Amino acid sequence: FAKGFHLSANATHFFSRKETISSGERDINNVPAITARLSLDAEVGAWGGRLSVRHVGQRKDDDFVFGRGQIEYDNFTVVDLSARYRIDQHQSITLQVENLFDKFYYEKLGFPLSGRSIHGAYRYDF
Repeated sequence: FAKGFHLSANATHFFSRKETISSGERDINNVPAITARLSLDAEVGAWGGRLSVRHVGQRKDDDFVFGRGQIEYDNFTVVDLSARYRIDQHQSITLQVENLFDKFYYEKLGFPLSGRSIHGAYRYDF
């Protein structure tokens, strides 16, 4: 949409998420009704970066931790940010912040995903 910037988006929506098992029909595990991603990439001179947003809607799964049968997970949205500075044609420094707003979430009960994490990297290409 502007020189040096690129916007991308995609989404998936399921109108029906059913499966037939021996005891009858039920919602398929770990298939959200909607999943959406949006990202903005920038390249301006020696600087580059990405801001990305991922939204996962409500989904169900079997509760193997507490044995409550099929349970429903809340939806969640996670925002990530990365910035890169290219020192020269061989060297760059990158800073990444994952889960920028420190949202508590899990994609599988009993396995919470990390909160905000910050990574720095130096890269030399040859």
